[in-house]
Amino acid sequence: MKIWLPYIRAGTGADIYTHSLAAALEQLGQRVVTTPFQHEWQYFPWRLRLRNIPDGTDLVVANSWNAFAFAGRGVPVIAVEHHTLVGSGRTAYTNFPQAIFHEVFVKAFLRRSAATAARVVAVSQHTATSWRRSIGGAEPIVIYNGVDTEYFSPAPSLHRKPERDRFRLLFVGKPCARKGADLLPAILSRLGSGFELRCVGGHPLPASLQGHPRVRHLGRLTLEDLRAEYRHAQLLLAPSRLEGFGLAAAEAMSCGTPVVASNAHAFRELIGRDGAGVLCAMDSADDFGRQIKRLAADPGRLSQLSRTSRARVVQHFSRRRMASEYLELFRRIVPAPTSAETRAALPEGDGS
Repeated sequence: MKIWLPYIRAGTGADIYTHSLAAALEQLGQRVVTTPFQHEWQYFPWRLRLRNIPDGTDLVVANSWNAFAFAGRGVPVIAVEHHTLVGSGRTAYTNFPQAIFHEVFVKAFLRRSAATAARVVAVSQHTATSWRRSIGGAEPIVIYNGVDTEYFSPAPSLHRKPERDRFRLLFVGKPCARKGADLLPAILSRLGSGFELRCVGGHPLPASLQGHPRVRHLGRLTLEDLRAEYRHAQLLLAPSRLEGFGLAAAEAMSCGTPVVASNAHAFRELIGRDGAGVLCAMDSADDFGRQIKRLAADPGRLSQLSRTSRARVVQHFSRRRMASEYLELFRRIVPAPTSAETRAALPEGDGS
């Protein structure tokens, strides 16, 4: 089967998802073509109709914002929803122009994709439910994002988390309100001098964190350096207010680093109820501070959380599991050719 993955470069987890899915599908023996488009195309997705689908493509997998642009051309399209930013309450995490763009234009894009796609996939049950409430129609099929658990793995025994003066916390992602970055200074203030926070991402930190004596901004890292940060952190801090899946949290857990996250949205599915992390009241710096201090004072529990976190991702959120579930869906949409069709497609003399 030949699968086309067109995507718009956004510098977010959606880009990582595309390349991860492509690699995993190729490992399962599928032919995959990925095609990036410039970021500006997200504002004019209908123009993607001008782009040809690669010859021989059996199926297209595209972001829900632009999947409609590839539909109606004789090749089935799957629309993937990563997080639903339209609907009641979600505009609180955007500025006014963004809110208008999402509620007027993006909602129209999503509805067109829902109407024209062969299937809609959501990366978590939370995202699927949000889609149905905001867009309507049938609830999407849930296929969780996957992590390369062989690469994102705990450090070898010779490179375990080193002893240090301060307990290391890690924040990965855009330091915006949706990610709860405005809560970070308040959380740090409740932890005291024995804790440090390292921030990973290409965007500048908010003024409240710039120059903070216990905050280090690492900027955008290579994949190898990011893995090292996951491995050497004691906890990943994720006070997000809205998360479609939580890729950074899954990568950290796969490296054996537990997550302290908001008790809301997809984090409840990712962390689950089996002690694979700690969920805190959303917007409560007090609760985050209290839970982090408890873990810092209990190395035994922290070690147990590390093992449970790793085991949960390997069992439920591996990249291979993701690709297998997509492939199963693909085969329901694009049935295998019959023997007669296969013979008809072969050059003369090759049908014996």
